[in-house]
Amino acid sequence: MTDLQEQNYNTGSLLDALWSFQSNGQRWRFRIIKKILPLGTMQQDFLDFLQHHIIR
Repeated sequence: MTDLQEQNYNTGSLLDALWSFQSNGQRWRFRIIKKILPLGTMQQDFLDFLQHHIIR
């Protein structure tokens, strides 16, 4: 997480969240579905981690 710069996390709509960052001069953007049934609570745990550890 420390190599990621200009991080942004947005809870987006009810179905997804947006996570973007810059690393090694490239900009990355991910749209993450909030609920993936086979993952159980792991998906929400990951989104909670992102939300609480974004470096601004």
